Amino acid sequence: NSTVISADGSTIHLRPNGTFSSSGELIVYSNGNVAVEGNLLLNGVPLGSSNTVLWSGATYMTGSQTITLSKPVSEQANGIVLIFSRYNGTAADEANFNHFFVSKYFVANKGGTGSAFTMATVNFSVVASKYLYISDTTIKGNDLNTASGTGTSGIKYDNSGYCLRYVIGV
Repeated sequence: NSTVISADGSTIHLRPNGTFSSSGELIVYSNGNVAVEGNLLLNGVPLGSSNTVLWSGATYMTGSQTITLSKPVSEQANGIVLIFSRYNGTAADEANFNHFFVSKYFVANKGGTGSAFTMATVNFSVVASKYLYISDTTIKGNDLNTASGTGTSGIKYDNSGYCLRYVIGV
């Protein structure tokens, strides 16, 4: 394989596998901006690609629930985003989404340890927390993820008020 570098005025085009590569190209502009077109990899990670849905559904993430990601966290550029939505008792709502970033570094160095994610509706009518064990390829739940009551802080919570909807690779 070869890399062809060509100049178009003050813009530089880098194209792997020849001038008209179907792989894509890296474009360096004279103002310092960089653009990626097509499917290029940087150390095996998609460069400039859109986010990837690694899992979708609607689950409380109880202790008996484990989801398997379609691609490992280690293959994502930066990590994953967990997206939760309100659950009304019978179905997932298309509202009150809560988003959480989990870094690739954390998963590589602390993967499998428990992490807490606290969320609420916009007016705090529902406060919930999820406790998850995130590894490179799976996310496992905890039975506390459907608990409800009043915490020692005095905050009322209903952990079944939210469910995991998406895991996005970023």
